[in-house]
Amino acid sequence: MIAVASLLFLLSVAGVLLMLRGAESGHVDFRTFYTVGYIVRTGHASQLYDFEEYSTLQNQLVGPADETLPFNHLAYESLLYVPFSVLSYRNAYLAFLATNLILLAVSIWMLRTILSPLADLWTYLPWAFVLCFLPVAMAIIEGQDSLFLLTLFVAASTAMQRQKDFKAGVLVGLTLFKFQYALPIALLFLIWRRWRFLAGFAASSAVVLSLSGWLIGSSGIISYFHSVRMIVILHRCCRSCCSS
Repeated sequence: MIAVASLLFLLSVAGVLLMLRGAESGHVDFRTFYTVGYIVRTGHASQLYDFEEYSTLQNQLVGPADETLPFNHLAYESLLYVPFSVLSYRNAYLAFLATNLILLAVSIWMLRTILSPLADLWTYLPWAFVLCFLPVAMAIIEGQDSLFLLTLFVAASTAMQRQKDFKAGVLVGLTLFKFQYALPIALLFLIWRRWRFLAGFAASSAVVLSLSGWLIGSSGIISYFHSVRMIVILHRCCRSCCSS
């Protein structure tokens, strides 16, 4: 078991080191978040979903790329990346990588009770169980926001175990930057009639939605729905092509 975990860990580390140079030059998902942080910091939040302006600025800030990844999350998430946009892209990427590692460590620590049976087998097995999971390594390399999502969900789960439903709902509401995960969870709690959870979810949802609307204004809201509509259309086209 230890030998297998060690091998998988070395493979993950090797993958990170091999891709690190390309990541620092801007060929990863973090280029999107760096750009939106800069846009908000410079007072142009209404242009977050203007694809042409956003694409031009992304290539200027980070460097040219074959294609531009759109930012289609709720605008409040962009505030997370404002501090990183003060740095050069390379330094911002490394700082975000360090942040993701800290978030991962915090998540593992919060899960220590659940993972304790693994620790009984080997002290470091809970850490190996997570660190050897390839999607975790990819999320760190790409500079994705998945570990923010993970930390919030783990914190919500911990709150639920402590009978703090309202707090859990608040934490899940903060994950609306990926509403495709947050809304089904809220629906389940509605079916289960967990009203305190739903009250917390509604409270934090109202805050992040209001904050997003305030940041981008009415023109930005229209652009956001237009961008979501285009993504849905493209997704349907891809599914049709694959099925034909």
